[in-house]
Amino acid sequence: MSHNAEDVCSHNASGKMLKSVLSSMVILWLGGCIERHEATVSNDCMRCICKLEGCDNNLGSCNLDVGTYSCGPYQIKEPYYIDCYSPGAGWEACAQFRNCSERCVQSYMSRYSSSCTTATTDCERHARQHNGGPNGCSNPNTLWYWNWVKECIGDLTCTDQAGECKDVSEGCLGGAFQSNLCSGGVNRKCCIYNDGACTNSSGTCFYSTKKDCVGGEFESGLCGGPAERKCCVRDDSKCEALGGVCRDTSLGCDYGVFTTGNCDGPASRKCCGPRPEN
Repeated sequence: MSHNAEDVCSHNASGKMLKSVLSSMVILWLGGCIERHEATVSNDCMRCICKLEGCDNNLGSCNLDVGTYSCGPYQIKEPYYIDCYSPGAGWEACAQFRNCSERCVQSYMSRYSSSCTTATTDCERHARQHNGGPNGCSNPNTLWYWNWVKECIGDLTCTDQAGECKDVSEGCLGGAFQSNLCSGGVNRKCCIYNDGACTNSSGTCFYSTKKDCVGGEFESGLCGGPAERKCCVRDDSKCEALGGVCRDTSLGCDYGVFTTGNCDGPASRKCCGPRPEN
């Protein structure tokens, strides 16, 4: 991993130094200085939490959720961000980027590692605390969240092949079933759709009824499966090459400047990137 200004502490920053904490290090932002910690959330667990929260479909956006805003791929709320020691350039700014959001999640779980004693696995603790806060393990309303994440982890072999685990009675229109790739009973198999026409157009197939094609457009007839499964085609490569992220201008760009012509989507969707060097 390459290091940038976010990853390095200035040697002459008064009172800010990296502290070793046993075998791990906790990510702490001390006026721009980070203290790192050994990852506590496994990659598979992180992937499934991200998937449940909307993941990359929520990059560059905040959504109103139970009366307050949740931002980014992990739908992080402001109190959560404060509890993870406030990495990056601010709550909304950090939550727009997957790497900063994941540092926040890791720090949050490290901070509250002793707050959950009833979980049977580390991932159960992480999932239920992400959904329900430090005491999420004792909240029965977080069980559904953990059960979803657990099933997702068992299905990763299928989903890594762009498949969908489902009961064979549901059929696999525009694809074919493969066995031994999904969690659950013998009748739950991996339906691998033929999405080649979409991927060749630099798109991604998903259910248009479940999430929006943020910053792009749906195209029909390019994806296998039911009719509501469509190809979301968008091109943010110009913005990404500038080190930025495409987002609606209503969200502001406190950590950089907006530039036009680098993002797909409506006119209000622009590239929020680093300020040009003088």
